[in-house]
Amino acid sequence: MKKLFTLVVTLISCITFLGFGNNAFANEQSSDAEEISYKQEAQRELFDKLARPLTMTLTQTQMDIHDFGDLFFDKNEELHFKYKESVVPTSKILQQLLVNLRANGIEVEAGTYTHKDLLKQQDEIYQEIVDYYGGEENLPTISLVSDIFEEKVKFSYNSLEEALLIKLSSEYGDILEFEQKEFEKKELNKSQTGNWTNLGAGIAIDNSNCSVAGIAAKSGNYFLITASHCFSGTVASDGTGRLVTQNSYYVGRQHAQAMGINLDFALVKIMDNGLSGGRYATNGIRVATDTSTAEVFDNTLTAADSTSPAFSQVVCRAGIITAKQCGRVIQKGAMLGGWPDNKTRKVSVVAPDNPSGFSTGGDSGGPVYRPNTTGNILTGVLVGTSASNGFFTDIMDGLNYYSASLYTSNSIVKVVN
Repeated sequence: MKKLFTLVVTLISCITFLGFGNNAFANEQSSDAEEISYKQEAQRELFDKLARPLTMTLTQTQMDIHDFGDLFFDKNEELHFKYKESVVPTSKILQQLLVNLRANGIEVEAGTYTHKDLLKQQDEIYQEIVDYYGGEENLPTISLVSDIFEEKVKFSYNSLEEALLIKLSSEYGDILEFEQKEFEKKELNKSQTGNWTNLGAGIAIDNSNCSVAGIAAKSGNYFLITASHCFSGTVASDGTGRLVTQNSYYVGRQHAQAMGINLDFALVKIMDNGLSGGRYATNGIRVATDTSTAEVFDNTLTAADSTSPAFSQVVCRAGIITAKQCGRVIQKGAMLGGWPDNKTRKVSVVAPDNPSGFSTGGDSGGPVYRPNTTGNILTGVLVGTSASNGFFTDIMDGLNYYSASLYTSNSIVKVVN
């Protein structure tokens, strides 16, 4: 398994350091990424079809497929399913699934832990560290990453008290791997800039300070999805939050933000308007970035990803400042510190095709998505970048926390007159 993952990372590294000489080359790379994504999508759909009987059974027991295993793509874009070996003897449905996957050319291999198992350990370790330091505001810069390929929780730190290292080593044994290192600087990247009657993903809010990832719906109300760090001032669910602009007109109010559970995810309730024609919720996404103020979406969001993307899954991002870029998911659900606001975030990590141009100020809050032949699948909300990686909040984490859904209807609905 470790050898295979090395091949995946090698491929990512080769893509990452190619560099981009001009926009034409960048567009060519994006096109290649979409072709790869379509191939991956076909395999994902086949897997979902084969796993459907197991999925239906698990739904009744409030479990999911990730209690049994994880998906990843190798350097040849071939899908693999790494399953939890200890579960096989007691699950006839899983046994049959493995037979069906092998018969359909999907590689399967055994492991001891699932990524979900490792994330549970990661959360427990993180809470121990928080308790030791008396709160998140006192934490040194740390990183906790659940590595499904090496089946470790990798704990990186710049400096840490020896007593805590001894305590964690004693409690978590071989599953926890330590590394002392200097941390790469990370930036929060605080969009089509016109006033939009039809609201959707990839457009600007707050005078181009941030971007919108999509529209969320809950109990007859509609919300712009963005990043928590885009907010300032009052956030309130009673309609008294700070007013938010969409270019030069008010569009709504700061309704909720999830940094309390380490999610850089926020909702703006669409409820204010000075724009002639009202405000409408749509499933549109503006991918192209140019100087035009024309209100034209060039694609749609057809679904929110129900799970975190597979490892090495191709994802792309759109925003108001930087042209569309794509890359590979290399970590999921990592707890990362070292941000300018000193807060720790639970994020997935992307190795971009073009690290230097993945995103910049104004792109935060924008959509991270899986290109699909029939539309785009929203994967996350862009948070920020470092010199070599991009970071996003998984859309499933934010929507599930607020029991909301992504608006994906092809029909537009009027929200505010």
